[in-house]
Amino acid sequence: MFDILGSLEISSHEHDRLLVQQARCLIAEEYPVYDSDETGLYLEFDELYMDIEFDSETPTIVFSANRALNRAISDRDWRTIHKLNLEGALGQHALDEDLQHYRYRQYLWLQDDLTSGVLEYFIFRGLHEASCGYEKLVTKRHRRLRPDSVLPADHLLNRSED
Repeated sequence: MFDILGSLEISSHEHDRLLVQQARCLIAEEYPVYDSDETGLYLEFDELYMDIEFDSETPTIVFSANRALNRAISDRDWRTIHKLNLEGALGQHALDEDLQHYRYRQYLWLQDDLTSGVLEYFIFRGLHEASCGYEKLVTKRHRRLRPDSVLPADHLLNRSED
């Protein structure tokens, strides 16, 4: 884990910038990044393409998981997205008619140093929500999301760092 913030007396803006820089470094070390630019990191898990963008003004991490539908978007798809957004609590499901793809987006506001456990929970929770949303769109089935259905949060958030 990084401890770049330490006990330095710095401005709030500089503190936020350092939090975002720390988060970006941690993600790049922990996950298979296939591309990056000044705004974010890009990863792929199964058939989900992930953009992880960083905003030092807020400071926030924006996680987007995208997957192609390879078909025209129907009225049923829009109703499904609306229902997913009503049921969900962590992020937002969306469709792009021009690109014919599905997207799930969630945000993590940074207040303190980011740990591997919190990061892992955030990413895998987003992947789970995106997978369930996509499954609902393409199969007309829907697994209701349960907070403990991905990873045991207590274990992740309280694990000791090696």
